[in-house]
Amino acid sequence: MTRSVPSYSQLIADAKRAMVDSPQRAIEIVEGILQQRPADLDAWLVLGNAGLQMGDFDVAVRAFRRLGQLQPGLDSLRRGLSMALNARGAQRRKQGKERDALDDFSLAIEAFSAHPQAAFNAALCAFALDNRSEAHRWLDHHLAHHGGDLEAQWLWFDSIETHELDSVQSPRWQRLLLRPVEGLDIGLRTRVLARFGEVDRVLDAWQACDQSQRSRIGYAVGDHLRQRNASEAARSIFASAAACAGKQRVRAHLAAALTMPLLPDSAAQIAACRATSFEALHGLRDRLPNVDVADFRLQDLAWSNFYLAYHGEDDLPMQRAYAQWLQDVAARAWPRWQEAPQCTHPRRVVLLSSFWRDCTVGAYFAGWIDWLRDAGFEVLVYQLGPQRDGVTEQWFARASRGVFWDESLGMEALVEAIRGEQAALLIYPELGMDTRIFPLAALRLARRQVVAWGHPVTTGFTSLDGYFTCAEMEPENADMHYSERLLGLPGLGVAYSRPPIPAAATRESLGLPEAVPLLLMPQSLFKVHPEMDDVMADALVACPQARLILFDLLPRFRQPFERRLHRSLSQREVDPSRIIWLPGCDRARYLQINMACDLMLDSLHFSGGNTSLDALQAGLPVLSAEGRFMRGRQTAAMLRRLGLDSHGWLAPSDTWASRLPELLQAACLHEARGQARLHLDDLFNAESARRAWLNWIELLCEDCV
Repeated sequence: MTRSVPSYSQLIADAKRAMVDSPQRAIEIVEGILQQRPADLDAWLVLGNAGLQMGDFDVAVRAFRRLGQLQPGLDSLRRGLSMALNARGAQRRKQGKERDALDDFSLAIEAFSAHPQAAFNAALCAFALDNRSEAHRWLDHHLAHHGGDLEAQWLWFDSIETHELDSVQSPRWQRLLLRPVEGLDIGLRTRVLARFGEVDRVLDAWQACDQSQRSRIGYAVGDHLRQRNASEAARSIFASAAACAGKQRVRAHLAAALTMPLLPDSAAQIAACRATSFEALHGLRDRLPNVDVADFRLQDLAWSNFYLAYHGEDDLPMQRAYAQWLQDVAARAWPRWQEAPQCTHPRRVVLLSSFWRDCTVGAYFAGWIDWLRDAGFEVLVYQLGPQRDGVTEQWFARASRGVFWDESLGMEALVEAIRGEQAALLIYPELGMDTRIFPLAALRLARRQVVAWGHPVTTGFTSLDGYFTCAEMEPENADMHYSERLLGLPGLGVAYSRPPIPAAATRESLGLPEAVPLLLMPQSLFKVHPEMDDVMADALVACPQARLILFDLLPRFRQPFERRLHRSLSQREVDPSRIIWLPGCDRARYLQINMACDLMLDSLHFSGGNTSLDALQAGLPVLSAEGRFMRGRQTAAMLRRLGLDSHGWLAPSDTWASRLPELLQAACLHEARGQARLHLDDLFNAESARRAWLNWIELLCEDCV
């Protein structure tokens, strides 16, 4: 008996019925139909819907894409494709494939721009990938179509930079605070309040979080408060988060122990917080005696005592204690990385930083790439993301090989990559500015590894074989301030990338007053020691017509800084309106501001490096004092090189006010500018530094140091 073959209509009907109970059977039926009828719309539609129903989103995406080709422009099919792509993206997010998920969400929006979740989901991916600007873009898109989404509105404020809460956004923020928050994730609300809300409101929201939320968001909340200079509240949050289980526990313990005010209110507060942190650091061993290191990530140890360097104190004891703790933990967590990798390339040098770009560290140390290449070394430049720019590409081109390391690949993979280079030498141009890189120094990534003074303070590590420094900037017995062996260099120690000097601009065009002395103090506010407040106030008393120019580069610091400075001004009855605040600007305009001023006041304890070089090149004399440590003696060494130390420009800070009336005389300023101009090329002549540096490099690579 011959078995009858089902007709097409029967097969389609069977497939549609099967979708209710067995979407897999429906897929099998229509796949058979499509082998015979590859352009059948009904079969493709069943395939797409069955794929959605059973969670096989690859099948669904394939089906709706084909339908779009067969019936272009049909709104329902575009929605179907968008739905399938969004569903696949959500599935990939759960699998930890954030980048693949982001691609799907992006395509979902491309298919149907008003999809109710895709742009929001894309923003979540961007956050997970630490790309705040992309998250902001996706949230803008989502809110343009779904403006009433309360969660997206809160998340939008988490996507902007702190300084962007300006006169336009502040009212929007205040309106959001007045809206009911029923149903809103308390973790999200707490995290965003930590960035922009009143501290008491943050602490109240934190109390409403459960243990799992505290474990998940605790470090971020504490760090936002720390960055706002709310150090006591931050320590409280960190300590609370450290009591929870979770991957961030150890990092929260570190932060609870080492958080200090980013902008100290007084020298007394500096002394107190340093003592507290030093005691807490020693207590870490007791609080974490049996910490499980099996699942440790290097990111869990991403911390550095960056702000210690601006206190004007000896940082070696604390840096050494912290580095020793890191090395002990690293030895337990990654014993295989404690021994140097095999060196099969005795003339290969790796330069690792996240600052191989248009910034101060790059301007200082990029010339070392050329020195190495010209001397016959193979130079590998590793730039840790997410930032890169045109300057990065230029330096990659000058190196033997440039590697941009996508931070999403993880620090452990970076360690393996650098160890895999089997280089003779690894150079960190700085340690301490990028917290992610600091723990790497506790490991052995090359046969020899050294650090330079991009952040001029000892690291405390015994795992480093040397510290490149400018010998002329160091005091006597400088080695007493370092755990590393000092490798001294003459002059600036580098082939400094000098900027082009722009044409002069009028004071009016720069927003500066005419016919009064202008004193420039251009340092970032967190670098300005509280002792500098009295010095600035005394300068304005000594020069009644003068104005002091500061830069409002970090708005979150301006209010506490003004409050602190105004104490010194009020004690001397100095009108605060004599302080002129300028916004950040590009390098050319900044140099024009230098050219328009009369004199620069150097900062105490942490003197100008790049700022002083810019001033001197722009013809602006710098009044400086000599600090106890190299970081407070950089400008002093420059002034000596120019012969300005004997002209009254290098003196104890308590004499500045009495010297200023004379130094501001036109003849004195003219003489200082001429003296600087006469010797400026000598200051930047790097030939002796090049020879000395390459001699150290040869010794390090020959394993002779």
